[in-house]
Amino acid sequence: MNNEPVYIKYGIAGLFIVIGIMGMTVFFLITNNGHDFVRFYPVQAFWLIFFMRLLLIVFLLVILGVWFYFRNQLNRLVIEQNELREKHKQSYVPTDSEKLGKFEEARLQILATVTEQAIEGISIADLDGHIQYVNHAWCVMHGYEYNKELLGKHLSMFHNEEQLKHEVVPFNIEVQKHGKNIGEVGHIRKDGTLFPTMMGTVLLKDSHGKAYGIAGFAQDITEQKQAEKGLYQALKAAEIANKAKDEFLSNMSHEMRTPMNGIIGMAYLLAEMQLTEEQNQYVGIIQTSSESLLTLINNILDYSNLKSKNIEIICLDFDLKKILKDTAEKMIARANEKKLTMTYSIAPDVPSSLKGDPERLRQILVNLIENAIKFTGKGSIFLGVELEKNDSWNVKIRFTIKDTGIGIPKNLQPGLFSAFMQADGSTTRQYGGAGLGLAISKQIAEQMGGEISVESVPDSGSSFCFTATFEKQSDT
Repeated sequence: MNNEPVYIKYGIAGLFIVIGIMGMTVFFLITNNGHDFVRFYPVQAFWLIFFMRLLLIVFLLVILGVWFYFRNQLNRLVIEQNELREKHKQSYVPTDSEKLGKFEEARLQILATVTEQAIEGISIADLDGHIQYVNHAWCVMHGYEYNKELLGKHLSMFHNEEQLKHEVVPFNIEVQKHGKNIGEVGHIRKDGTLFPTMMGTVLLKDSHGKAYGIAGFAQDITEQKQAEKGLYQALKAAEIANKAKDEFLSNMSHEMRTPMNGIIGMAYLLAEMQLTEEQNQYVGIIQTSSESLLTLINNILDYSNLKSKNIEIICLDFDLKKILKDTAEKMIARANEKKLTMTYSIAPDVPSSLKGDPERLRQILVNLIENAIKFTGKGSIFLGVELEKNDSWNVKIRFTIKDTGIGIPKNLQPGLFSAFMQADGSTTRQYGGAGLGLAISKQIAEQMGGEISVESVPDSGSSFCFTATFEKQSDT
């Protein structure tokens, strides 16, 4: 009360004085003296009663004022208390245990939401396999409407006897051994239909490492299996069609090569006869055209054999330097026809007596040198042979064919060794060829234990390089 305004103190004191005066006046009026006073002094009694009524009004106003005052005080106290609470909340720092409790509560709520809304079926069971929880996706996947239908049931209800024996038991053995496992497991729906799942299972363990339950995660892979089956069937059909194509090419190449050899043979016999200059020119055209066609047929046959894995690399004793000399001389004659210069060089340390397939080596050399001649308008061609690797039993030799021809753009070089590929479409129209020579050369070089590569600059020529591994002859 010491902090209350002065008028409140005086108001309360006046209230008690008014109450005292009114009480004494009422007591006086209700006694015999009061009756006599009213009878003998009516005017004074009137003013006394008026004064009492006025005091009563003042009394009521004071009471009303006091009531408003205390109500405002109470409201102010409530407001101050609320403000103190807010300040306490803002300044309050929760303890670590309280933070952990709220975090765990929030985490569990998030996990529950994620688990229930997951697109994968999730089940939790005790170590005996009795279901403790399944989410909505698991119910839908197995044809159940509510998870209450499954609680307490055994997980074996989702498999038939054959699945349990051949899939589930081996799967669970791995779970017990490693604590987890993932793989394909067949399931059965409520209506009895079977469907495949990708199943993941883990053992649930407490903080001490003791297992207390099993969690399973299942995804229906029916559509994936159907897609795989369709893809497999399409792949098998493509393989059959490809094999039929390769067999057709091989058979047709054989059938076409026989009459072509006859045409070439007859053309050479005809060239030996006494012919006029015009007739000799016609026979020369026949010979050139038929040899080109035979080369193409041989390339197609080799390519189809390589694709079908029918070609073999034989191992014969041969003289490398003789093979190189014969091939180079033949190609030099071809180069001279185009007024090109061709030279070759064999490093002194390259051995001559080797074991391998000389005809396949000759085929690669001819393919690469013929390409160099074809795509070189003027200038020179060079064949270099060097020893790259030499051990007790084998040697690896590097062959390099350089030309000063049209060159190959860098962006076209990666696909150069693919079948039916040339630098661009205009190359085929201008120079001819089916684009098989380099693809065949690459596959033969790889089967001979080597590789092939190219370096080229447009308008500055090309350099083709390949390696091949040969055995040493016993007397080398």
